[in-house]
Amino acid sequence: MSRLNRVTTGKTDTLVLDFVNEPDQIQAAFQQYYQTATLPEETDPNRLYDLQTQLAGFDLYNEETLNEFCEVFYDPDKPDELLQAVLDEIVERWAALERDDREAFRSNLQGYIRCYGYISQLITFTDVALEKLYIFGHSLNKKLPKREHSDLQGLIESVNLDSFRVQKMHDSLQLLLEAQDSEIEGIGSDVAPRTEPEQDFLSNIINTLNDAHQTDFTQEDKVDVETIYRKVCQHEELRKVIKADNTETNKIRKFDDVIDEILLSFVNSKLELYKKLSKLTNPEVNADLKRQLYQAYLEQSPSSLDST
Repeated sequence: MSRLNRVTTGKTDTLVLDFVNEPDQIQAAFQQYYQTATLPEETDPNRLYDLQTQLAGFDLYNEETLNEFCEVFYDPDKPDELLQAVLDEIVERWAALERDDREAFRSNLQGYIRCYGYISQLITFTDVALEKLYIFGHSLNKKLPKREHSDLQGLIESVNLDSFRVQKMHDSLQLLLEAQDSEIEGIGSDVAPRTEPEQDFLSNIINTLNDAHQTDFTQEDKVDVETIYRKVCQHEELRKVIKADNTETNKIRKFDDVIDEILLSFVNSKLELYKKLSKLTNPEVNADLKRQLYQAYLEQSPSSLDST
């Protein structure tokens, strides 16, 4: 299954995103919407108050904060910089929380935004505080740093159109749906737990290189790639360049130089690995490896970089 993003004013690139699914997964996903789909129970607006209370329990903001934010938000004569100042202060407090508390707040905030956005289309709230929290929370959610090791973070940047392989998986496959009604769950305030990637990113990198370039990297090679990545994370000079106010181009150039420097140290002890990864003998694989390791390096939290 594929999705082609629509064109619009100011958009210069077109992205084709392919979704890889098993046929039975596609069939199950479409089945419940094939005919009449009903909600077995109504969405309870009181869930909003539960989430409102839970969010307030983190003590990251108060009523005065919400009022200050909304006064600026609804005043076209006040600059947006004033909004960012309020949000930055909240994000700083959020960052000081324990990791589980940070993610619990994020999940509750997203649950509130989703629930309010849905219910507000159906009924009119007389409680202005709910609307204020929604306006504030919607902006704050965008301001919070991305989750660590997000599965989709940097997806576009990791796509390499210089090398790909097309493989036919099914020929004239037909998925049949049964003519029956179904029930679906209504939107609620339940929050999804934070999940970790199913596979470690180094295994994914090895698999990606093998698929894209028809290479034969082994599990032993994976251990060596892990060694390379660990040395990259321990490189003090690189860390300073990444954290400093340098251009993205300069950061990438420094990162690539460090990778090549580490690879060169494998010439005497791991010659075969060097040949597989060197930009001199295998430039496409070398470039692909650097791009994926760089993305993984950036996705680390500052604390994990400091402790590596």
